Amino acid sequence: MTDRRIADINAALGDARGGQAALWDYMASLAQLTIRITWRGTSANVHLVCNGCTRLEASMGWDDVNLEFQETQSGEMLLTDERSRFLVRCARIRVFRDVYPKYLVE
Repeated sequence: MTDRRIADINAALGDARGGQAALWDYMASLAQLTIRITWRGTSANVHLVCNGCTRLEASMGWDDVNLEFQETQSGEMLLTDERSRFLVRCARIRVFRDVYPKYLVE
């Protein structure tokens, strides 16, 4: 994985800290999971799209996001939030910002 992609993921995870996460979408045929992160008092959001998912442990949503990213020796990616007992193992993570629908989170 390129240094630019790692920097983009780490920047998004830094921005996501303290937000509210929701498992937004899962497409079984693509093994694709979308996690939507929002913050109170704003309409901004970040979508983390995990492709080639092989393992998922999660609640449907959680507050006080504290996601961490690491790349395994085999090239897989792990996205975890220990406090929330969240884990996804996947082949790729993409970051999208301010995705429709945008609405004020109160």
